[in-house]
Amino acid sequence: MSPVTIPDGVFKAMRRISIINNVRTSRARGLKVRLTQLLCLDRLSFCSDPRDRIYALLGLAEDQYTVNPDYTKPVQLVLQDAVESLIKKERSLNIICMLPKSRRMYGLPSWVPDFTTSSHSRSLMSFLLDDPDKCHIFTASGTMPFPKIQVKAGVISTKGLILDIVDGMGSATPVTQSNAPKNRTLPFLPSHTSLQQSSTIKSRYHTNHHILHAIWNTLVSSRERCDTKATSASETVYLMFKSVATPKEKWSLEDIWDWDKLDNARLFYDRNAMLRFAGRSFSDWINIAIDVFESKFDPLVDVITNEIRDLPIQISSTLRNQRLLVTESGYIGYVPNETRRGDTICILYGMDVPVVLRQNQDGTFELIGPCYVHGVMEGELMDDMQNGVFEERIFNIA
Repeated sequence: MSPVTIPDGVFKAMRRISIINNVRTSRARGLKVRLTQLLCLDRLSFCSDPRDRIYALLGLAEDQYTVNPDYTKPVQLVLQDAVESLIKKERSLNIICMLPKSRRMYGLPSWVPDFTTSSHSRSLMSFLLDDPDKCHIFTASGTMPFPKIQVKAGVISTKGLILDIVDGMGSATPVTQSNAPKNRTLPFLPSHTSLQQSSTIKSRYHTNHHILHAIWNTLVSSRERCDTKATSASETVYLMFKSVATPKEKWSLEDIWDWDKLDNARLFYDRNAMLRFAGRSFSDWINIAIDVFESKFDPLVDVITNEIRDLPIQISSTLRNQRLLVTESGYIGYVPNETRRGDTICILYGMDVPVVLRQNQDGTFELIGPCYVHGVMEGELMDDMQNGVFEERIFNIA
């Protein structure tokens, strides 16, 4: 029987019905569903009045009284007021990084997600779907108390610290979730989104093994699944990229991954092979990894977990609309496609992940988006901040 193709409009309607049913089931079981969760889930609805992207969800939310409907307000102000209310109610800034920056409404502050678009939530922020009292995937700001938040004339003021400056970046070519075409062609992108070579030879990671660990864990955000910390990602992710140097007829890991399932990994490598980490190219690090990992892996292991089998899909999801990062002091991670060399990597108190900010001429900052920086995602730098290594400051984000 041939597969049935579902029209896009029908699929979106079915998904919305499924979301509503799941929410109703959760509430019937006594589970709380927050407005932030609904905003993260409900990305495909059409509303004749864009204000209803907020207001129409209030009846389903346990915190519905956080936002007061007012159809006389401009749409931009409805979105801004809702986000400000949720920030203060949840004592968290995470919502400001929920959505990509593409196709934003004119005049909307950079810290206010444009919920009127159908953009899917950022993969790095998928934890917004979970109960924040039970699930903290990352804790970049550690146990620092949530600061007093002020909003004036569309500018939000909050506290945090400057971690580093963007030095080099990999190609911004999107990595699709489906298998790549057989001809291995890549979408054309403007020149500013191509690889921008790092100039630093510094590293925040002390040995070759630590650098390899940082590279491989970055590709999966240090997670086997969205809520499970990776324990052996270095070895298994390396084996995926081993396929860039292995002819198909000599591929020995068919029991784990079909050769064609790794097309995206090879495409990603093609575009980023020359990016330098600690003065050596990505391709050099793969050759170094052969000596480090090759003797430790048994391709005939009896138990291959679903997490290992799903790594190609996870990498594609992680790196979609992202690009690899090297900072001036040698941190490794990934940043949104819109990032530029010279942008600032910051940790804001009340954010679970670092953010990329760009300073404006008037001294305010533009929020570019969330980022992953290996070695700081679990609050490792907060002791350094308290010991005076980093200086706390106020960020005014417009």
